[in-house]
Amino acid sequence: MSLRIASVDSADDTTRLNSNFFQENKGQTPQMNLRTYRWGLISIVTLALFVRLYHVGGEDFWQDEIHSMYNSAGARGPVERLPYGVILRDIPRYSDLTPRSTIANVWRTMDDDSHPPLYFILLLLWRRLVGDGEAILRCMPVVFSVLSTIPAALAMRELASRRAALTTALGLALSFCHISTAQENRPYSLSGLLISISIYLLARMEARWSGLSLKSRLIHGFLYGATLYVAMMNHYFAGLVFFGQFIYAILRFRGSLLNTWCVTACSAALCFGITWGPHVLRQWNFIVGQDWLNMPDSDYVWRTLLRITNLPVRFLFITQQYTINPWNSLIGLALLVGLCAFLWQRRTRAAMIFACWYFAPLLILGAIDLIFRRQHLTHLRYPSVGIPGIVGLVALAIDQLAKNLRKITLVSLLAASLPTLYFLPAQSNPHSREAVALIANDFRSHDLLIYDAIGWPPSFSMRLYEMISYYLPFQPPSLMLREQPDDALHQAIAGFDQIYVVSPRVEGVPNPDPLGHPLGEKSDNYVRQVGWVYRFARGAPQP
Repeated sequence: MSLRIASVDSADDTTRLNSNFFQENKGQTPQMNLRTYRWGLISIVTLALFVRLYHVGGEDFWQDEIHSMYNSAGARGPVERLPYGVILRDIPRYSDLTPRSTIANVWRTMDDDSHPPLYFILLLLWRRLVGDGEAILRCMPVVFSVLSTIPAALAMRELASRRAALTTALGLALSFCHISTAQENRPYSLSGLLISISIYLLARMEARWSGLSLKSRLIHGFLYGATLYVAMMNHYFAGLVFFGQFIYAILRFRGSLLNTWCVTACSAALCFGITWGPHVLRQWNFIVGQDWLNMPDSDYVWRTLLRITNLPVRFLFITQQYTINPWNSLIGLALLVGLCAFLWQRRTRAAMIFACWYFAPLLILGAIDLIFRRQHLTHLRYPSVGIPGIVGLVALAIDQLAKNLRKITLVSLLAASLPTLYFLPAQSNPHSREAVALIANDFRSHDLLIYDAIGWPPSFSMRLYEMISYYLPFQPPSLMLREQPDDALHQAIAGFDQIYVVSPRVEGVPNPDPLGHPLGEKSDNYVRQVGWVYRFARGAPQP
């Protein structure tokens, strides 16, 4: 079926396009019945809610989720400044809400983090409303994730077809990576929602601009600018998609539409710079100092290319979060090549906007990884802002297939996504509560708890402290070790009746006082992402 060249010129030249390059696809195929479309979208949203709520509280919080608790309590700074190699006594529960846990205090203490404050302010309000607990707190990002499927579908309906809109919503509902970010107490789901809203507003403005009154144009422009600002106040990586929107606007918009977009985007950037810019400068050293993202391997170029080609498969299907599979790279490369060929052949508004949505974050993060030897692309939560882009491109490609082939393709994709339920929850988090149970049963007031990470990355002892102390019903005397203790510290350690050690080390028993405290017990198994739990006691028999 041939595609007609776009011709949407208006009297004021608001949306004049380059008709030699861009084409239109809206209206080329019969539209789905409106009632069917509405009930289909409701059903898909319900499915998305079900798969995200299923076993949502089954995993312990991992370190970053506990950081969310510190941030929402306005206490991230005190935690970051806890000293290593010093016995800590009378430590407060920094994750608990106190009278000092206010919106203003959350705003101020974000200088010791690498994120803007919006999600953590909402988390503070949510905790005040419903209390604490893994399941109930993760319900907030679950709701954000479910709602984000709606504006993505509406944007597709605005620019393409109702059928493609439903395919997009279904792809997002069953995307394992999308579910994974939904089941984290982190800002990523809210970021996806706000970005999807901005894309929908962008698509709506372009499609309807010539028919809008001046008042409606102002309202659309204000809502779009406000969404840009709020999204940037939630997560900096929203800027990756906004760069893609910038490319799209420059290529597509003309006249008053382009002027309005420029004014609203610049106003949003100005508001962000005034309200949060000084905090970004104070966060800068913390942001660039996150050495866990460094990739010193000599083959980092090859590894980055593998990660780029892995992403489409990892976004669409069930894969390990950090595992890079060469076979997935081949499949992903074939998918990317096919989608690029589809884009060049069709060159429709919908294809262009979803391509900008996906490829801008992908290419920017890939460039950052190559230049600075980082591994942002390995951690799916960072490029996840582009998931709707790749899902939308696949939906557009499916929508162009013949009827029978389209049905076969959809059924095949659904069948490939069905194992999603089996692998939920999507996160494989630390078993912190299992380690805490081994400690808390026999811990006494004259005992010491040591977080040992000697020989591991320096921050690992802090990671152990955060994961264990959050689940402990009390806050015992504690010590974070990342290097061998000196003589004075050895003497202080020897003064305790029992010494509990949590350590990831497997090469030997990390006994802090071998002369006075023989090994009494050791956990039967390695506690997932935590390590071994040891108990050393005066006069304890050797196991």
